[in-house]
Amino acid sequence: GIETCAAGLATGPHPAVSLAGSRLGWPAGRLALPAGADSAVLQRVAIGGRRIAAIGTLTGASGPVPFAVVSVNGGASWRETALPVPSGPAGVTALAAAGDGFVAAGTWGSAGIQDVIMWWSPDGLTWHKVLPAGNWLSGPGAQQISGLSVSGSVLSGVGYTAAPAGQHPILLLARVH
Repeated sequence: GIETCAAGLATGPHPAVSLAGSRLGWPAGRLALPAGADSAVLQRVAIGGRRIAAIGTLTGASGPVPFAVVSVNGGASWRETALPVPSGPAGVTALAAAGDGFVAAGTWGSAGIQDVIMWWSPDGLTWHKVLPAGNWLSGPGAQQISGLSVSGSVLSGVGYTAAPAGQHPILLLARVH
């Protein structure tokens, strides 16, 4: 099986994933450039069974756009999929396996406002966006969830909110189904 997987990679303008403990070895596997992208990089990766999901950002004519790639066969082949976002710049900050699926966090917004956005996928192939409500997840300043973990049916996230009044840590707890 796959023991280790790394993202945060690009080979030239192409996204890349490295797998250890698999028949693919440790060297980075270059993936196809997503449609409409001038460049792309994968920034987070998670493994759930034989499924591997990686999320990142592509850059094209419309600016930075978050996207995901998924392998349903342990890294032998990959399929690209979009992460839906409201209008405005968006990026990815965290990813975790959740049961047979995945949950991800990111940021979106305009100048002076950077709110938390989250995505969930039952299989890594189809992603749904959630704009979480609650103190310190949206509003003036910058908010970010930078780490996610799933234990049983509990999703934990850590991050920060930064506004003119100061910076504060965020602890996010949610139930996953």
